[in-house]
Amino acid sequence: MEAKEEMLKKKAKNFLDERLRPKARAKSLWTYLDATNNFDQARFFQEHAEQVFQVVYETCMHQVDKIKQVRTDRPTSWNSKDISNLQKTLYLLRKIFLYLPELMRNGWERKKIGTR
Repeated sequence: MEAKEEMLKKKAKNFLDERLRPKARAKSLWTYLDATNNFDQARFFQEHAEQVFQVVYETCMHQVDKIKQVRTDRPTSWNSKDISNLQKTLYLLRKIFLYLPELMRNGWERKKIGTR
């Protein structure tokens, strides 16, 4: 059991490092989620709610801004890399709603979600 906990901590190490860029932290979060079950995920989201939301928010806003940029290679299909990355990030937002329902019902982070 302890070995499993250590392995999971190692997978989340980069996510927990606030000096890293949101993209690297999100990638680490995905690695952690791929290695855990729903119970472990829910506990992790509850223990690190602020950090999870901040990484998901920053990653999402970056991807939206990237898609909105006027450029010649603007995504034209739902299969583009930019759209695919945004969908993955929105899936993380869905997990926030799933694992932190009480916070969301109470208006937690409402201003950030509604500003863009």
